[in-house]
Amino acid sequence: MNTMYIDLGDPSNDGHGMTEKILVESNKTHKQILKAYKASCKKTGVSFNNNDDFTGIDRNWEVADNYRLCTDYEDHGMHKEFEEIILQHGCTLLDDIEKYQGEYYLDSKTFVELFMWFVSLSLKDFEWNLIEEEKIPCVNKGFQMGYGLFSN
Repeated sequence: MNTMYIDLGDPSNDGHGMTEKILVESNKTHKQILKAYKASCKKTGVSFNNNDDFTGIDRNWEVADNYRLCTDYEDHGMHKEFEEIILQHGCTLLDDIEKYQGEYYLDSKTFVELFMWFVSLSLKDFEWNLIEEEKIPCVNKGFQMGYGLFSN
């Protein structure tokens, strides 16, 4: 199995600066997953990112965000257009996602689950699991190290 992070939020720290790394393991490499992600974007016309367009569709900026998932600050919902497309491609995960004011409300775990489902559209025999951080051993668990390395 291959272990990797999915980096959510603003890892470049040029916007809101908040990030979360989700640790996953997969029977595929990160390069295979990225290639499949781009293929799924092209296949469906929707994406999970906003800095590059992998769909191949030149949309007007006024509607482009309707085909992207969680790409703007405090945008943790799903646009109707995005929802309709993933349902057309057989997504069954929506039954388990909480709705808020009539719109699907996503947290980081749900986002990753949808992302991995999306990748599976273009990657045969794809298997993956979330890895809980607690299951990864920490050398210095129970005592502090490196406190002085950080400052305000």
